[in-house]
Amino acid sequence: MDDRQSGSVWTHFDGTILSGPLADTGIALQIQPMLQTTWGEWQNLYPETIVLELYEEFANRYRQNYQPGRAGLRPGFQQTVLNWDDRLQESELVLGANLCGQYRAYVLADFSGGLS
Repeated sequence: MDDRQSGSVWTHFDGTILSGPLADTGIALQIQPMLQTTWGEWQNLYPETIVLELYEEFANRYRQNYQPGRAGLRPGFQQTVLNWDDRLQESELVLGANLCGQYRAYVLADFSGGLS
């Protein structure tokens, strides 16, 4: 993630700054839980949700929708990766788990039926 205001690059993993004017300041983003769900489930959980409407005249300002499993890390992000691990393809979807400080990544395609 890049910060347009300061020009700093932040990591998604722990919220620290990888490079830019705010690097080495000790500032970190607060980690927020992520909920992956369908639109219908979201509406049931949060019925007061409002959604921004797509306006064609501003289409050049919108980014492509993120598609899980799609390869293609931006060059700016690739430069922030200190240790590239090529055991899996860039687009491989995994389930990350932390049990008492022991971390594991499980390839989703290895589960019965894969993703649906």
